[in-house]
Amino acid sequence: MTMNTELQNALRTLEAEMNAKYINRTEVVHGLLVTLLAKGNCVLLGAAGTGKSDMIQTLARAISGQCFETILTKTSSPEELFGAYDIRALQDGQYVRNTENTLVDSDIAFVDEIFKSNSAVLNGLLGVMAQRTFRNGSAAPKEIPLQMFVGASNEMPEGGADGQLAAMWDRCEMRFIVDYIRDKGSFHRLLNLSSANEPKTKINMSDIQNAAHEIDEVSLGEAENLIIELWEAFAREGYKLSDRKWRNSLRYMKANAWLNGRTALNDEDVSIIKDMAWQSPEQVKAIRKLVFNTLNPAMSEAQDLFDAACEIFTQLNAFTDDDVQNQSNYGTTRMGKAVEVNSKLTAAKKMITTIIINQQGRNTACLESYVNKLDDMIQEVMKVMLGKK
Repeated sequence: MTMNTELQNALRTLEAEMNAKYINRTEVVHGLLVTLLAKGNCVLLGAAGTGKSDMIQTLARAISGQCFETILTKTSSPEELFGAYDIRALQDGQYVRNTENTLVDSDIAFVDEIFKSNSAVLNGLLGVMAQRTFRNGSAAPKEIPLQMFVGASNEMPEGGADGQLAAMWDRCEMRFIVDYIRDKGSFHRLLNLSSANEPKTKINMSDIQNAAHEIDEVSLGEAENLIIELWEAFAREGYKLSDRKWRNSLRYMKANAWLNGRTALNDEDVSIIKDMAWQSPEQVKAIRKLVFNTLNPAMSEAQDLFDAACEIFTQLNAFTDDDVQNQSNYGTTRMGKAVEVNSKLTAAKKMITTIIINQQGRNTACLESYVNKLDDMIQEVMKVMLGKK
């Protein structure tokens, strides 16, 4: 199997450039590139001002793709997405839309407030998202060029995953929660970003489209057994994933493998199901742990180490010099607590770094982001220990 290594290298360079521009967005950036290659659908959940639309615009500019954007309201009409009816055709009794420069004429679509879809808009979007086809008037459905569809919302659909918009939610296959920056180190980097961080890599959309046959040729290999193990683990824990979800997930797994230059799936590629399987934000951490435990226990260990580090760092942040209650609870002063926290954070960083080294060439962007965040935490703790905070 031959691969377009030039395109793979360009995409990985673009990923690094986007990570330099967007702070704490490594998993989202990677997920968007995988969705693009898989000709898939993604949803970003998060408040306004978290960079959701900007990431899509940056990606569209980098790959010279035609990008369609809109924001939905409860009163939005299909015309806003699919074009107005052609007046001349109406005079002949034909209901044909002028689709030029609309969603169905674009390579990338970004629909903000996607869960404000009304029934008229919803009916049109479902076919576009699932089959990449559009029926214009009485003509038979025709294939559209849409390579990637991204929806955004600051909340789950009304009624959750099983509500009235269940069909829409199910078609949003890749799912990410995009939050505000929480730690000072990352916020400091945000304040010091410059225009030099704008990605400079340029990729032709036609090259992305032509890579589809290479991605299709990626084999399951020995990972088929891993997928079966994971399927059984999900069933044991009571997580319901449809047959369609499992089947569609293969496109994303293969896209991830191809992006990393592999001709067969491995556990890293299969683990991408963690970003597709959850049905509510409350399930995210549990799903991730289940996937890592099944496929790569070392990744699960790293996740546990990082979660524990965040917990003790939060304890210190809530500890003031005159906090009698915390001094009683922890049996130490704030300075003493800082020394303890510094030791635990340093140990967690060392262990996660060791796990990264032992991953044998796998994509460890997630774990590397943990190490960076631990570095930021350690710096903040050092300020407490030096009496500067």
